[in-house]
Amino acid sequence: MKLFLCILCASLLSVLVFFGPFGIYLLSVVMIAIILRACMAVYAIHKQVMPAVKKDKVEQAYENYLNEQHEAMKK
Repeated sequence: MKLFLCILCASLLSVLVFFGPFGIYLLSVVMIAIILRACMAVYAIHKQVMPAVKKDKVEQAYENYLNEQHEAMKK
């Protein structure tokens, strides 16, 4: 069913080319909008899948060690 809808939409968009410059303009606007929306969706998925800057366990342990040493030096 989705394939049929995609074919139908593609055929309707291809008919726009026959309307001259205005049709080509509309077709290009639709295509650019689809491409930009797809890029935005991929970016949103990437932000959810890939965590933000994540410290590794060794770096976290080293920072804890330095903080403990610094507190011990104060006393």
